[in-house]
Amino acid sequence: MLLTLEFSLFSSARVSLAFLSASALVIGLFFGLSEAHASGDEMVLWEDLRSEDGNLRRATFPVSDPVCAYSVMAQPMTMGRLVRHVKKLVVHRIEGNFQDISVHERFFLVGNVESRYHRLVNGSDRVEWRLTVGRQARHDGFWQVEPLAGGGHQVVFENLIAAKYAIHQGLLRLIQERTMADIVAAMSAACGEEGSERGKWRERGSLAETHDAVEEDKSAADFSSHAGENAVIQSR
Repeated sequence: MLLTLEFSLFSSARVSLAFLSASALVIGLFFGLSEAHASGDEMVLWEDLRSEDGNLRRATFPVSDPVCAYSVMAQPMTMGRLVRHVKKLVVHRIEGNFQDISVHERFFLVGNVESRYHRLVNGSDRVEWRLTVGRQARHDGFWQVEPLAGGGHQVVFENLIAAKYAIHQGLLRLIQERTMADIVAAMSAACGEEGSERGKWRERGSLAETHDAVEEDKSAADFSSHAGENAVIQSR
C-alpha cells in the first residue's frame, strides 16, 4: 500500500512538473508575442489562411517607401541587422537573383534556432524563400511590394510553417506570429517616415555597398569575411 501511494505521488509530481514547464513556455512566448505586436503598426492586417501544409499566415500593410520596403528583405545583411530576434546571419552564396543563407534566431525558453534558406529576389519588388535545412518541416514564404489602385504601395508578407512532429505545431505557431510581427516592426522602423535607420541605408543601394557600410559601423554589428563565399553578420 505504501509503495503504491509513493508511486502515485511520484507520478503525479512528474505530470505536474511537465504541465508547469509547458505552461511556463507558453506564457513566456505569449508575453514575447504581445511585446512584438505592441511594437507593430496598427495598420497591419493579419490573416490566418487555410492550408493542409501547415500554419499559413499573411500580413498586409501600407508602406510609404516601396524601394526601402523591398530592399530591407532582399539584402540579407540589412535584414540581419534590423530584425531583433536574428542573432547571426550567414551568407553562403549569392549568384544573380539566387541567395543561399543561414539565419540564427534566439527565442525565450526555446534557445537558438538555426535555419538555412534558398531565396529568390527579382530586383524590384518580390522576395521568395524556401527552407532547406532546419528544425521545422516547412518554413517557406514570400514578401511582395505592390502598388495600390488609389496610389501608394503595400506589402503582402506570407509565411507557411510546419513542424516535423504534430506535438510541436502549436509552439511553432506562436513563434511564427512573433517573428512575423518582429519583421513588420523592423521594416516599419527602417522605411517609415520617422524610421531611425531610413536615412542611413537608403543611400547604400546595392548588396556590396551594404557590406561596406556594415563593416564600417562596428557599433551596430560585427561583419567579417571568411574563406570561400561565406560572409557573417552577428548582432550584439
